[in-house]
Amino acid sequence: MKKTKFYIGLALLIQAFAALASFFVFLIKKRNVLAAISATLGLISGLAGTYMIYECKTESCLLESGEGTDESLSQSTAEDDVDIDSKEMFERND
Repeated sequence: MKKTKFYIGLALLIQAFAALASFFVFLIKKRNVLAAISATLGLISGLAGTYMIYECKTESCLLESGEGTDESLSQSTAEDDVDIDSKEMFERND
C-alpha cells in the first residue's frame, strides 16, 4: 500500500503543476473565473499529493526502524488463527 500512496501522491503533484500552468494561461487571457478554478484545483491537489508522499515516507521510516511491527503481527496472527476446515465459523449457537 505504501508504493500505491507514493504513486498517487506523485500523480497529484503532477496534476497540481498542470493546474498551476493553466492558471497562468487563463490569467494572461483575462479569464479570471477559470484562473481561480485552476488555482484552487492546483492548491488542493498539491496539498493532497504532498501529504500522501509525506505519509508514505513516514510509514517507510517506521518500517525500517522496526517500531511496532513485531507486536502487531504476533497479535493479529494469534487472534486470526482459525481452522477453516472445522466449520466453527459457520455454526450457530441458538
